[in-house]
Amino acid sequence: MPSPAGGRVTVVRLEGEWDLARGRELEGMLSSAIGLHRDLVVDLGETTFLDSTALGMLLTAQQRCELRRLRFALVVPEETAYPVRNGLRLLGIHRHAPMYGSLEEAEAALKRG
Repeated sequence: MPSPAGGRVTVVRLEGEWDLARGRELEGMLSSAIGLHRDLVVDLGETTFLDSTALGMLLTAQQRCELRRLRFALVVPEETAYPVRNGLRLLGIHRHAPMYGSLEEAEAALKRG
């Protein structure tokens, strides 16, 4: 579930595996977060797997935020599972959304503008 992190930032924390079977859940979480009309941070620190469906949903969420003039960022700590980091790299999401090593870094960057 999305949680306001104070100010104008909402954080969605994803834990475990995210694949087609959990697609509706992920779509609902991201849509709810975007519906709050706050900048969005998706924390992938506890994520162990993202399939192409989940990766696509992250990219779509970034685009939806952009259309609403909201900022979007990902938290991808160094210890994040390799399949997650590799999937993000292959998708090239770093060209569309900033990636930070911690939630604190992401929140601070979004608050600074």
